Parts: sequence; C-alpha cells; structure tokens
Amino acid sequence: MWDSGTVWTTLKDDGYWYGKGYGMLITLDNKVAKYTFSTVGKMDDDGKLRNLGSVIFDTNDTGGGALSVLKNTIGVLADEIDMKGNAITKIWKLNR
Repeated sequence: MWDSGTVWTTLKDDGYWYGKGYGMLITLDNKVAKYTFSTVGKMDDDGKLRNLGSVIFDTNDTGGGALSVLKNTIGVLADEIDMKGNAITKIWKLNR
C-alpha cells in the first residue's frame, strides 16, 4: 500500500501547531481511499510534536477489499512526529 499526502501547519502565538491536510492511500490493485484531516498539537520537552485531530475517509473500494472499511468513515486521531519527521498515527473509527 502507498500513502501520500500534504499538510499545512501554522504555529500560533500560544505555542500550539494547527494543521490541515489531505492524502490518498492506494493499494496494489489500484483501490484508492482519499482523506482529509485537521489537527492541533504542541511540541513536548522531548522534541516530539504530539497532535490530536479528526480525519474523514472516502474510497472507491466498495467490493470488500482492504480499503472498503473506510467508505464514508470519520475517525479521531492521535499522532507523534519526531524531529526527523518520522510519524506514528493512530486512528479510532467513530461508529453511529
């Protein structure tokens, strides 16, 4: 699977980072899930940026493939980005 995206960030006067962005997940069989997200976070003493936010997914994978669970999905996210740009993101799917 391939993941690519863009994020725009703004550092506010209160020391918090605000981010907005979009991206795509693409599987080897060319199924695509697009997503948009918004985050807010702060740099911790260890030099890592920790964000909380929301993400919205949509996909063309409606046939039960790997991305089909993302069709019209909203999630809550938490991520951690180190000073080298390495990131770990966890997403929890919201259900109705």
